[in-house]
Amino acid sequence: VLMSMCAGQEMALVHAVFGGWRTTYVKDRAEKDLNLKFQAEVEAANLTFVEYKKSQLSNLRNVLNRKAEGDSEALMHE
Repeated sequence: VLMSMCAGQEMALVHAVFGGWRTTYVKDRAEKDLNLKFQAEVEAANLTFVEYKKSQLSNLRNVLNRKAEGDSEALMHE
């Protein structure tokens, strides 16, 4: 009788351990997938931001060049 009780508890322990392991595995897998998704979104947003900053810098250079050309012409006429 004692041996059958111990065997039953052993199987319950095995089921509990594997059940807990499976739950942890599924949760970790979902977090990993979510992390990869958001990591890709962050990288895309960073690329968009870099392109925007390049565009703004180019516009600023053009404005400064036009201003410098205008100032040079004004000095030449004086």
